[in-house]
Amino acid sequence: MNTLTALRTASLLVANAARVAGPAPADASGARVHALATRGIQPPRVDPAGVGSLFSVNHPDANQLRVELMERVGREFGFELSDFDNSAEMSAAIREAMRPLSPAAVAAIEKDLGLDELGVSLGDVVEAMREPGGSADRKLTEALREKAGLRTPDAERRVSFDEIGRYHPAH
Repeated sequence: MNTLTALRTASLLVANAARVAGPAPADASGARVHALATRGIQPPRVDPAGVGSLFSVNHPDANQLRVELMERVGREFGFELSDFDNSAEMSAAIREAMRPLSPAAVAAIEKDLGLDELGVSLGDVVEAMREPGGSADRKLTEALREKAGLRTPDAERRVSFDEIGRYHPAH
């Protein structure tokens, strides 16, 4: 069989298959919805606004909120996270700076930072900085989640994050 005969045979086979199958629907997804609807099955409804907010880069993340709060706490005492190797070192510097403060001064700082509204203390935030993944860190993260209206997904219950957002299995 020469090449021209094989090409002609393949062309006829494709044309015949298309003729038997009938015209293709203009919209494949529309055909699927129509097929489901004719069997009495309704396709699931999706809220486009919900999908957009779920995958948006502007969607609040509890870890991001936690890091931003820790940076604000550091700035309150004149420190930048970038000046330290890790958050534990900055936590030690903040603890040292807190020693001479009166309880009233600490309460004023907590109010300025909005910690009173979160239901956490300045000590909780500093402890969360010292020990990422510890009990104070979990308390802070849950308070931030609640404030931002975020749910705790199953996957996040099984992992925890360090001070710069890297994750590892939860303890």
